[in-house]
Amino acid sequence: MLDQEIGECTLFSSLVPKITPGCWRGMLSVIVSEDGDIIDCVDIYKQPAFDHPSLKNHTIQLRPSIYNGESMSSSKPLEQLWHKSGSCPQGTIPIQRTQKRHLLGAIYFDVSQLESCKASKDYRNYGGAGVINVWNIHVEPSEFSKASIFVGRRDNFDLIDAGWMDKATSNWWLVVNNESVGYWPSSLFQSMADHADYVQWGGQVFNMAPGGSHTSTQMGSGHFPNEGFGKAAFFDKCVFFNTDNIVGTTPYKAKTKSEDGDIFDCVDIYKQPALDHPLLKNHTIQMRPSFCNKEKESTSKPLEQLWHKSGSCPGGTIPIRRTRRRDLLGAISSQGFGVKASSSEFEVSKSLFGDDVTRLFGYWESENGGCANMLCSGFVQSTSKLPLGVAATPSTYGGEQRAMSVKIYWDSASPGNWWLSINDEPVGYWPGALFKSMNGKAQYIQWGGQVHRPTPGETHSSTQMGSGHWPKEGFGKAAFFDKCVYYPPINNGRWDPRTPYPHVPEITKSGCYDIADLSTVNGGQGFVFFYGGPGGPNCDA
Repeated sequence: MLDQEIGECTLFSSLVPKITPGCWRGMLSVIVSEDGDIIDCVDIYKQPAFDHPSLKNHTIQLRPSIYNGESMSSSKPLEQLWHKSGSCPQGTIPIQRTQKRHLLGAIYFDVSQLESCKASKDYRNYGGAGVINVWNIHVEPSEFSKASIFVGRRDNFDLIDAGWMDKATSNWWLVVNNESVGYWPSSLFQSMADHADYVQWGGQVFNMAPGGSHTSTQMGSGHFPNEGFGKAAFFDKCVFFNTDNIVGTTPYKAKTKSEDGDIFDCVDIYKQPALDHPLLKNHTIQMRPSFCNKEKESTSKPLEQLWHKSGSCPGGTIPIRRTRRRDLLGAISSQGFGVKASSSEFEVSKSLFGDDVTRLFGYWESENGGCANMLCSGFVQSTSKLPLGVAATPSTYGGEQRAMSVKIYWDSASPGNWWLSINDEPVGYWPGALFKSMNGKAQYIQWGGQVHRPTPGETHSSTQMGSGHWPKEGFGKAAFFDKCVYYPPINNGRWDPRTPYPHVPEITKSGCYDIADLSTVNGGQGFVFFYGGPGGPNCDA
């Protein structure tokens, strides 16, 4: 649904999803985050990545063949706001729903207007990893600021209200208190001759006057669910009947609204949007990576997702953030299938998300375009816990630090899939079929921050990078990357992360942003550095 929608509290059957205009095909349930994001729990086999022509016969990979999953950071783990509202079930993935504001903000930009502070390593590699310190910062309108890890190649771009069906007659019966009241003949229905597509339990309020103030019409008992038994209305023993009229339970919410206003749909994992791609018609979803090596990565507080506070998605579904009109206004459709690079990051972007909230962000790029998160086909999601585009709890200046461990790596046991893992959770992957020149290796890795200014020639703005403070302020005040490593070829079925030498710093606007302390991690692999700055009019000074 888009922004204009009826007030609704609904439960969906895990058998089949409800398809609603504006929602994902294969969506089984919804979670709304505190920050207004909508997470759709989508069938992992129906996610948008499979709309890509290059993924027509793609077999989904659910886990990497080899995976290091140990925590790398001592900072407080990163929290995702949507997690406060619920989580997606097994078999589904969470996808942030595209809203109009997203489509308006997702535009192509001139890289000449991209200012950076980053460390690079040009070397044959099989992925990169690092711990990204998370902050919420000031960003000017029409601009964004992000922290990301890139892996790529330099030489190539590359309805009935109640009832059950009598299978002997196909009629739909109504039974109340074990009394068979009657039925709706099957001839009344064009598409329910042998089955229905969904089951719902819940209440609805409909307002006939679109755009008017909402009325005092109540739902249920007129009291909130948290008042509990004897005060709040409830549904109990909610079940469905399978093909043999055997009772099945569906103990989950279909749609959850997060504290931040986001709506998350729990979608059948096998009907997620990616599977709409012509190249993924016969794709077999890979639920987990082929391998998992765990490393201790962070002592920072974990990622918090607001939507998890409001509920979670049932087994067999994935959470997908519902796309609303505001999202669509922030993004422009892009077509392009030769991927140059993939990245994972946290970003503050008013143009894309319509707010100043720090969000988890994924992006891929091709010769002819690319897209963020699930705005187009390409990224195959496997987890029910973490949808792209969700809000995250940022670090506090001089206080609690939050960070996430990010890995992007090639799975040699798969058809060339490049996996994204966050805090030891394999989120999903970019199928190898998308890449022309990254079959088995990439040529460079970058860690750092970027600020995009779409209007060339004007005085530089006050859009911040990192924490918005200079690197020299150090831990707790300046943003950082920690334990930055690269992966050489697999050794004895495991990744052997290594510290890149040399790691070369690059600063494009030293008057506004800086990078410092590219030092090796004490007693471990990788290097650490502080980066960022306040922005301002004197970037070229």
